Amino acid sequence: MVTLVQVPRYVALLKKYGSKPRITQWLKPDGDLIEKGDVIVAVDTSKASLEVESPAAGFLFILRKVQERVAIGDTLAVVAESKTEFTAFKDCLAGYPVLKPG
Repeated sequence: MVTLVQVPRYVALLKKYGSKPRITQWLKPDGDLIEKGDVIVAVDTSKASLEVESPAAGFLFILRKVQERVAIGDTLAVVAESKTEFTAFKDCLAGYPVLKPG
C-alpha cells in the first residue's frame, strides 16, 4: 500500500497569520525505512515551525525539495512498502499533480 505524506490541514491556521509553508529540513533520507509516527520533515511559516510525522511504515520517497514553498494539503512524500510499489504507483499517476516533484 502507498500512503501520501501531506502538509497537515491544521497548518492553515498558522498560514493565516504567516507566510506560505516552506520545507526547512528532511529529517529522514530518501529511500529510508521508516516507522509510523517517525518525524520525517520540518515545515515552517513566518509564525511557527512544525514537524510532520509519517502516517505509515515503509520506505520514504521524497517528492519536494528543502526550501520549497508548499500549499496546505500538498503531497511532500510517499511511503510505500517497496521501491517497486512506489514506481508502479508513480507510473499510474504520471502527470497527476499530486506527485508533482519540486
